[in-house]
Amino acid sequence: CFKERPGGQWAARRHEKGSMDNTVHPQKGGESLPPILKGRRIRYFVLLVLNGFLQAGLTIATLFLVRFAFDRLMKYPPDVPLNLTAGVGAGLLAAAGGIAWLRMMERYTAERLGQNYIHQIRMLLFAHLSSLSPRALQKRSRGAIVLRFIGDVNALRRWVAQGFARIIVSGLIMFGAVTALTL
Repeated sequence: CFKERPGGQWAARRHEKGSMDNTVHPQKGGESLPPILKGRRIRYFVLLVLNGFLQAGLTIATLFLVRFAFDRLMKYPPDVPLNLTAGVGAGLLAAAGGIAWLRMMERYTAERLGQNYIHQIRMLLFAHLSSLSPRALQKRSRGAIVLRFIGDVNALRRWVAQGFARIIVSGLIMFGAVTALTL
């Protein structure tokens, strides 16, 4: 828990005797996590949204190409023109390549978003630890402090990069695909 010092600063204090909880909980005035969409992260978010729209567009193109191919197969059952087959095949190959490249860029951009967010959180943690008195720091083990910088913060990075970003892009792809199926 934190105890307010003169001047509005907070210092860590020991938990009550017998408490098994090693986490630090602010009693009042505690800081919450910084917003995910702030600064450079807004640009990454916009890139992820654009990526989702492009993936949805390529998914719709694939759907229309497959529909076109099957319609033409029914029209020319024994002899499908070679240029039609090559054109549909090239279109499907280009759409698959485009989706693969966009997926790669999605993961890259999502990871950048997560790394940028975690950098800010680590800086806030470091600033907080720097403001603590040496006596307060001695009460915490090195392992507990390192765990906050590495383990706990990496879970947040994974959530931002693999959870939040993936939900945004997948939602846009699903919306585009459902829209295309209703046409």
